[in-house]
Amino acid sequence: EYTLQPDVVYDGASYVTNGLIAETPVLSANTVKLSGPVTEMAKIKKVVARVTLNKKISATTTLDAEIIPLSEYGGKLQYITVNDGLADITMTLPIYQRAELPTTVTFKNAPAAYASNPPAFTCSPARLNFTMDATKLSSITELSVADIDFYMLGAGRNEITIDLTTLSGVKVMSGETKLKVTVEMNGVTSQKSSVSANNISFINVPAGYKAVVTQTRIPSVEVVGPKENLEKITTDQLFAEVDLSSADPTQSHGTAYARAYVKDSNNCWVHNRYTVSYRLEKVQ
Repeated sequence: EYTLQPDVVYDGASYVTNGLIAETPVLSANTVKLSGPVTEMAKIKKVVARVTLNKKISATTTLDAEIIPLSEYGGKLQYITVNDGLADITMTLPIYQRAELPTTVTFKNAPAAYASNPPAFTCSPARLNFTMDATKLSSITELSVADIDFYMLGAGRNEITIDLTTLSGVKVMSGETKLKVTVEMNGVTSQKSSVSANNISFINVPAGYKAVVTQTRIPSVEVVGPKENLEKITTDQLFAEVDLSSADPTQSHGTAYARAYVKDSNNCWVHNRYTVSYRLEKVQ
């Protein structure tokens, strides 16, 4: 296998229009297999994936790349087959643009009452200077930095730290690496309850196995909501779903996080995540 080096050919200083930024090209595959005469193969010093541009571009563009084995002095080698002639390789040229916009967040797994009326929040910093895909940037007026799951929210003030270095497709240019989101959950309180083993279900169970809960309940589950609604919540309304996508089927027993939730309530939810003990049994 040979590692590919991206090679963009353009007759000019920059292949992007003014005000835009050319990010590092991305190949659909980073290595190739080559075959050919022994004498030619011995001459290979590097292999480039080349695209040729005849004009400047202003948006992220994907093109077919020409795979070129080169000799020590840059000569193009002949009679060499790439990936048995079967696989085409493309090069994506990401085109970014710089901007400064207000920061915001979204919420997921919210009770119905909050889906259309999200809780009050603030972001600090309230604005960020960043770069992102120019086409995507043209369609936004705010930069969303997180999709906050409601399990992270308790009664009162909640402070959540966002790692800005992990934002997908965004490069923060103003130096910040962290952002603090403060969410005010006013008008609600909390109480402790439990989830019965009968109300615990599993998803993404390893093929050929079934999962069995090995505890009678999830204790000390914190349920949040308006006091008058919270007092009416019963344990029959509390459920939990356990994702076993990371389970190791060679281990018969394990623990995993559960997403607990309140059924048939439009303004109550479960705060925090909880672990559930289980065993895997082969399906007969």
